[in-house]
Amino acid sequence: MAHTDEAVQRVTHDEIRFADVKTVRNWASERFLVVFSPRKQPQQLAALVWFSHESAALTGVKAAMTMGVRVYPPFRGKGLSLALTQQAVHRALEKGFLKKGQQLWLRVHQDNAAGLALYKKLGFSLVDQAENQCFLEMKLR
Repeated sequence: MAHTDEAVQRVTHDEIRFADVKTVRNWASERFLVVFSPRKQPQQLAALVWFSHESAALTGVKAAMTMGVRVYPPFRGKGLSLALTQQAVHRALEKGFLKKGQQLWLRVHQDNAAGLALYKKLGFSLVDQAENQCFLEMKLR
């Protein structure tokens, strides 16, 4: 089943990762996943932030830990991404999944202006580009 959010389809691989419950469970079992939902509607997803031990296999990227951010449509454009991502990093550090001084990398579609702006605010720097994708890296402090 393909993801129905066209904005997500255009810039991510979520139509594959989140195709069905079994796929999500398998995918999430190897990652540190932080799920955000509104207090008044705890069953509704607002955002997901995840971290995974995964190499970029690119010359410019040295980090072996990646992260991803997904904000669901009703919650986009409200300035939540920065605070939610910072909170997720804090939780992952507290739980020992991430360590200070560790390098993180991520991939973002070059047309995803909001994502690029968010990652720059978080401290990521561009290290490589390939096929409409930007690869960014940052050191955790």
